[in-house]
Amino acid sequence: MDLLTEILRVALLTAHLLAGALAGTGPLLVAGLRCVPSLRQDDQGVLRRVAVASLLAMIVGVVLGFLSGGILWGAADEAYRKAVLRFPPQTYTLLAAEWCFTLVLYGIYLTWWTRLAKRPLLHGAIALVAATNLLYHFPTFMTVLGAVAGDPSLASEAEITRPVFRRLLLTPDLFWKVTHFWSLSVLVAGVAVLWSATCSRHRTVAKAEAPRRDASCESAAVIAGGVAGLVGVMLLMVSGMATLVQLPALQQRALLGGDVNATVAFVAGVMMAIGLGKLLLSAATGEASPRLVRWTVTLTVVAVAYMAWAAQQAQSPFE
Repeated sequence: MDLLTEILRVALLTAHLLAGALAGTGPLLVAGLRCVPSLRQDDQGVLRRVAVASLLAMIVGVVLGFLSGGILWGAADEAYRKAVLRFPPQTYTLLAAEWCFTLVLYGIYLTWWTRLAKRPLLHGAIALVAATNLLYHFPTFMTVLGAVAGDPSLASEAEITRPVFRRLLLTPDLFWKVTHFWSLSVLVAGVAVLWSATCSRHRTVAKAEAPRRDASCESAAVIAGGVAGLVGVMLLMVSGMATLVQLPALQQRALLGGDVNATVAFVAGVMMAIGLGKLLLSAATGEASPRLVRWTVTLTVVAVAYMAWAAQQAQSPFE
């Protein structure tokens, strides 16, 4: 695979991971924050924008997923093709149905935003069902597919049926990879809330239209986004370490000095995650300027890109 194709794959993978992360946990975080009375007053502002962005991210994510899969299929990646064909056709039918089910629920959640504002638990239940459905089916499938493509001997069966799928998913290495993505999803959702709240605050201040209630709501959302993002970073560190320990020895060596490109990308990603944690700690205490939030968003994107590049250079099944 040439360098240009690799760069394109990393760019698509980065965008796909970020979109999928926001789509999975964005509405879940929004639903939880709407249970806080001070944030429930935000009828059309910070939290609704994150919910809308999450729905759009879900659509963008599946488009990017098809593009990434198309590149692998067209790049004569025989291992990937064989792995795709080892899953029964009904697996893909079920995934499509689950995706549509989640999309419909997200649509209902947004449509009833105002109607169920005073019943946050009932309203949040819709987001809970939709988000957990998405988080269970898609990260798990992509992780197992990547693992089987990287090492077909993981499953001796010719067809990856549901029992085989569950068995693979519960192995330590794949379990921690899925957990690592879920951790990323918490981080991205928190950063999205932080970004939305800061943009809203900056816009209202610039227009000299900052009612006390809205300002209080935005400040609470900034802190909530910072806390959620910080929790996501800490979970990423733990799950990332567990994932690294579970990798095959060859891939561990590549990331820890055996391959220059993989090691540099891996170390850069870790350093950026540490810097991201510092920025989110400031946001969690309410100190979130537009500049700090821009750096937070930038570090999130670049750190994910570096980790995606490191995984690809180490030929990790997590890609």
